[in-house]
Amino acid sequence: MPRLSRTQELTRQQIVQLAPSGLSPNQLGERLLAAIELAVAFDGAQLYAVDPTTLLFNRLLGVSAGMQPHIHWYVRNLYLNEPLVTHPNLMRAGLTAVVLHDRPETSWGLPSHLANQFSASEYYRAYHTFTGADGGVLRAFFQADGLWIAALDLARFDAHRPFRPADVAFLRLLAPTIGRLIRAVLDRDSALSNATTVTPDACGVLVLAPNGSLRSCTPAAENWINLLQDAGESQVDHLPSVIWSAIAGLRAGEPLSGQAQVWASTRSGQVRIEASPLGDDGSVAVVLAPYVQPLPPAIPSSWDLTRQEQQVVGAVVRGLSNRQIAKSLVVTEDTIESHLRHIYAKLNVHSRSQLIVQYFAQVYNPDLVQ
Repeated sequence: MPRLSRTQELTRQQIVQLAPSGLSPNQLGERLLAAIELAVAFDGAQLYAVDPTTLLFNRLLGVSAGMQPHIHWYVRNLYLNEPLVTHPNLMRAGLTAVVLHDRPETSWGLPSHLANQFSASEYYRAYHTFTGADGGVLRAFFQADGLWIAALDLARFDAHRPFRPADVAFLRLLAPTIGRLIRAVLDRDSALSNATTVTPDACGVLVLAPNGSLRSCTPAAENWINLLQDAGESQVDHLPSVIWSAIAGLRAGEPLSGQAQVWASTRSGQVRIEASPLGDDGSVAVVLAPYVQPLPPAIPSSWDLTRQEQQVVGAVVRGLSNRQIAKSLVVTEDTIESHLRHIYAKLNVHSRSQLIVQYFAQVYNPDLVQ
């Protein structure tokens, strides 16, 4: 590990100590911003969770007081509209931390193939058109298990206090730890939600006029909007930022098939937010759909199984443990083990994994089954 200053080491220790704290995602976001500010001073900050598939923002984790009034305006009007380098493009380039200044040569960590898309004068104009951060914008991205899961923006407004290469190096050093922390807290939050709530099963639809005003909203959409509410924000005047993120992805050409979708977590489970053009006038339709685990196909008719043995096979294929199967069927684990022994004997398999392989081979490619 490189030699750290006293404040950098204090920041590192505070972040490491957050690991076993049991914080909510938003509490973790606030603590992370407070710790980072000790070593990397900023005038504004926002930390978002990211959909690992689309690389679009899907949850606000933390925001500094000065940025709080502007977060929805930013996601609605600037996010993905910046002509220089967008968050998804920086992640696709594999960058952990960069500093954007109004000149390419002082934009630390920015690869030449991204910086050289514009002339020096074009770069300068574009930077000052889309940001008032005369001291620069530091963007950092965090991975867990090889997937991008969060993005951090720090801004300095004083041109005499610019970000330095040391700030980039320090956040690159912290990035793996921060990524693991955020992933662990998001996973814990999701597990708690799944254990204590029932996921709504209705899709919701809202329609936005070309100027962004809400034209219509179904009751189910209103329910999902309340569940997606950003921490500390009333939805009376604002849609959640994740909805604007999906719309920004649509308008920026991020979707692969004419629509942009983002997966987000709520206390009632995961929801897919999908934005699509509604007409030539610029209207947008947004569908909010709950995640529903697909049911496996029916048990092959050639398998000579009792009704309860079929239920056990179906549960095994869905990944349930013996304890979970016993609970769902209101029987003992010994009964489930007995059912499995009979199933193995009837199908000439010897393990759970062989049963699953046999099932999918029979259902999807029966020619391979002798």
